[in-house]
Amino acid sequence: YGQGFLLTFKEADLLVTRNAQYRTILKPYMIGDDFTSSPTFAPSRIVIDFGTRDFDEASQFVEPFRIVTERVKPDRGRLTKQIHESRYWLFWDKREELYQAIASFDRVIVCSVVSKYSAFAFVDNGIVYGQSLKVFAFDGAGYVAVLQSNIHEAWARYYSGTLETRLSYSASDAFETFPFPREVIRLTLLGERYETQRRLVMSLLQEGLTKIYNRFHDPAEKADAIAQLRALHVEIDQSVAAAYGWNDLDLDHGFHDTKQGIRYTISESARRIVLDRLLALNHERYSEEVKAGL
Repeated sequence: YGQGFLLTFKEADLLVTRNAQYRTILKPYMIGDDFTSSPTFAPSRIVIDFGTRDFDEASQFVEPFRIVTERVKPDRGRLTKQIHESRYWLFWDKREELYQAIASFDRVIVCSVVSKYSAFAFVDNGIVYGQSLKVFAFDGAGYVAVLQSNIHEAWARYYSGTLETRLSYSASDAFETFPFPREVIRLTLLGERYETQRRLVMSLLQEGLTKIYNRFHDPAEKADAIAQLRALHVEIDQSVAAAYGWNDLDLDHGFHDTKQGIRYTISESARRIVLDRLLALNHERYSEEVKAGL
C-alpha cells in the first residue's frame, strides 16, 4: 500500500527543477532486483521519503505531498485492519532502529532476501532499502568475507527457507544464530580484495551479481577474471576456516553437484563437517551467554 511513493527518475528530476529543496525528501530506492541485476548496484527508482515529519512539516513540500495524497492516501484510506501507521504520508514498518544504527556509515552490507546465489556486497548508504533486501549494520570488509564464505553459506542454506531452488535468507534463523569468528578484523584486507575484484568483473562484463555467479559456477567458463574471483573465494573460505582454528579441515574446493545444481564450492563432506562445528560453536556461545546472564 505504498507504491504511490515511488517515482521514476524523470518525475523526480522535474520536481527538483521546480524546487531544489525537494532533494531532501527524494531518495534512491533499492530493491532486490536492483542489487542482483545492476553492475553498479544502481537503484532503479526514486522514493518520496518524509522521514518522521508531521503533517505541517511534510505538507511544506507541496508537490511531493500532493503526489502522495493522490497516490497513497486512497489505498490506505480503504483499509480497516492491520493499520501500521495512521499518517498516510509516512512509510510503514520503517525499521527506524536500523537507519539510526547505520546513520554514520558510508556503506552497508546488503543481500537480497530471495536469490539464486548467496551474495553479500557493500552498497552506498543514504538510500531507502526495500523489503526485498536484508541490510546489515556492518561497514567492515571482514564481515563481507565471512558472510560471502561457503562457511556461512552452508549454515544459511541449512537454516533458511527456499523459494523453488532459490535461497530465501532468514535473518532470524541464519544470521542471528550464526557464530561469527572471534576475530573478524583480520579478514578485512581479504574482504576488500574480493569486493574490488568482483566489482571489476561486474564492470568489465557489465553484468550484475546473478549473471556473474552464473559464470562463476559454470565449469565451461575459463575467463581469467572469473578464475581470479574463484581463487579469491577459495582464499576467503580457507582464511575464515583458519579464523575459527579449523586448520585441519580440507575444504576440497571444486565443481560439485549440489541440490542447487553444479556449484564451485566446498565438498559435501566438508560442508557437513562445517555444519557440525558451527552447531557445536552455536551451543557453546549460547552457554557462555547464559552464564553471563545475557
